Amino acid sequence: MSHLSADVLEQAKGLVALYPEPRSALIPLCHLAQQQDGWLRPEAMSEIADLLGVTAAEVQGTATFYDMLHTEPVGTYVVSVCTNIACLLGGAQELPGRLSSGPSHTPELAAISPRGRAV
Repeated sequence: MSHLSADVLEQAKGLVALYPEPRSALIPLCHLAQQQDGWLRPEAMSEIADLLGVTAAEVQGTATFYDMLHTEPVGTYVVSVCTNIACLLGGAQELPGRLSSGPSHTPELAAISPRGRAV
């Protein structure tokens, strides 16, 4: 039985057809599966692997490499702070401290709030 919905599976097959090599659709398919569930479930990664003719380990390795792909449940709202050199030069390293010392309703960094809303 397919983990991906019929609609998502149809979209996935359409994406694969756009590329000369099926494995080139790996990241777009991960985003598609993540849209369905809010994160990349192991079942979805396995199904993506089958669609592309790669191993589930390759899908998981790719998913864990990219910050925008989540291999664990996340809240409804995800706050990310840029950490590349241009952002760091602009003062990005100060943002996490400012966020965590804000009003009492500010969620802890890297934690899901009690209502599952923020990370």
